[in-house]
Amino acid sequence: MNIKNINIKESIKDSYISCLLLIKIIIPVSIIIKLATYLGAIETLSKVLTYPMSLLNLPGELGVIWATAILANIYASIFTFYSIVDPSTLTVAQVSILGTIILFAHGLIAEGAICKLAGLSYRASITIRISTAFIFGLITSTILTKYNLLNYTPNILELNQVEQNHSNISWALTELKRLGYICLVVTALHVLMDLLKYIGLNKILSTLLKPLRFLLGVNEKTTEVIIAGLLAGLAFGGGMILREVRKEEISKKDVKIVLAFLCLCHAVVEDTLLVLVFGADLSIILWARLGFVFLIFSLVRLFYLIKERYTAIYSISSI
Repeated sequence: MNIKNINIKESIKDSYISCLLLIKIIIPVSIIIKLATYLGAIETLSKVLTYPMSLLNLPGELGVIWATAILANIYASIFTFYSIVDPSTLTVAQVSILGTIILFAHGLIAEGAICKLAGLSYRASITIRISTAFIFGLITSTILTKYNLLNYTPNILELNQVEQNHSNISWALTELKRLGYICLVVTALHVLMDLLKYIGLNKILSTLLKPLRFLLGVNEKTTEVIIAGLLAGLAFGGGMILREVRKEEISKKDVKIVLAFLCLCHAVVEDTLLVLVFGADLSIILWARLGFVFLIFSLVRLFYLIKERYTAIYSISSI
């Protein structure tokens, strides 16, 4: 194997550019989130979410958990959950619904900024994620309540005694570690994707993802972006998209579609495992969630196919 053909230097150079762009987003966002927490913005948002949570048959305090996930991330929501909630008062159905809406809508500030930089507006990404979360939660809550499903106490880890260091130095070090981790993974992904191209494995993955690409209506060049987002997360998938956008490998239309998909379905393994800490049911937070996402994009795809067919027929008849 001639390793020079893989062009690792070019991969690292691309990852360096992507990391710089991500750093310009993540550092200001981390500071904003820290200030928002200090000023009580999370508590304010939780009050706004109290009524919507009641529509999902969830107690009001769970709005604080979702607010934490929305403004910060899933990790922060886990600590908040164990700090303010008595898990014995909840059911598996309730924590499953909570877990799912968190999976759909979390880290909206940071991930929304990445989406905007890559080509999908803040308004679009946030609207897609929150509306999907609420609609899915409403449907799931209605079904589980009507048929009295998962109506028992969740079996969860005992994390109530976890101590958190809230000092500014500790926070800064944690954020720097997270930033370093992101840059490391983005670099590894760039090299890995180029390596997969070299050994031809990307063609196999491309074939496996063909049904998904057809569903989304995007071309084959989006394969590595989809893989990165599904496995590593939206930040990393966004990093891959930034590279492809710079190279003009993916059309603006495909960028928006792929980003919309990854907004609802990313870091499938890691995020799902994190939410299981709540005691959520795997069939709800993973399989039902993925099925709902595929249903949404199937309907969207069908709509555009009908629209294209109608437009073509109308164009011919008008000649």
